[in-house]
Amino acid sequence: MTPGMTPPPQTESASLDVSGDGIMHLEPRPFRPFKTSEEYLYAMKEDLAEWLNTLYGLHMTAENFMEVLETGVVLCGHANSVRRCADQYQTEHVGASRSTLLSRLSACPPGRCPTTGQARAGSFFARDNIHNFIRWCNELGVLDCLMFETEDLVSRKNEKHVILCLLEIARRGAKFGMAAPILVQFEQQIDREIAREQAGEDAEDAEDEQELEDEPEEPPMVYGPTQQVVTNDLKSLDEMEPDQQPGRQGRGLDEDPSDEARLSFAAQGSFYNLTLHRAPNFVDP
Repeated sequence: MTPGMTPPPQTESASLDVSGDGIMHLEPRPFRPFKTSEEYLYAMKEDLAEWLNTLYGLHMTAENFMEVLETGVVLCGHANSVRRCADQYQTEHVGASRSTLLSRLSACPPGRCPTTGQARAGSFFARDNIHNFIRWCNELGVLDCLMFETEDLVSRKNEKHVILCLLEIARRGAKFGMAAPILVQFEQQIDREIAREQAGEDAEDAEDEQELEDEPEEPPMVYGPTQQVVTNDLKSLDEMEPDQQPGRQGRGLDEDPSDEARLSFAAQGSFYNLTLHRAPNFVDP
């Protein structure tokens, strides 16, 4: 344990709850809404102070939060604790799948964070401790938007980024079984609920796809050439059928020879009238 850190006191506030996944959680507190960002920032400092008190037996509050951290001793000590938990996790999960083990251990740098235990606030050694912790966080892969500078902590001018950085380190440590702050517990709970909802939606989609596969398939439609439609009839009158020629409805005179024979032996007057009607050019003047 890093010098300057005493074992956690045995109080009710230091009680831990070990979940089924091996991650230790602090005792949850009732949720309360916040009206301003300053109130939310103060609540985060309270949560982190209680978390660090539980881990290292400190006497940190929201009021002296930055004062306790400005020597860098607590920060470097916590970094080395995360490293030890990662080593212990690797030893206890030798039979775990290689992909799962590598995904967790890759989030933790292999080296330890050097520290000077007797550093005083504002001294060179305190700044060196803070610098070592910042370099350790960079090796851990913490995003730049969550990082802070040495002067931010020494001059206490950027509390927000100091808090965000510690929360990110707490998330990484929770993967190896370290106690998680209340805010990190809320995030993990939300992630689990989202994962369950996503799993339910995926199951419903799989059922819908199975129902579609079980439905009988309709026979495929065969598309082929269609009969050409003739819009213009170019047949001449000679090519047309007798019934289709104008003025000749029904059976014509040339269709049956017997009709012509009967006409030739018809009465002379009737034949004469018929001849006049049909061929007036053959009448004798």
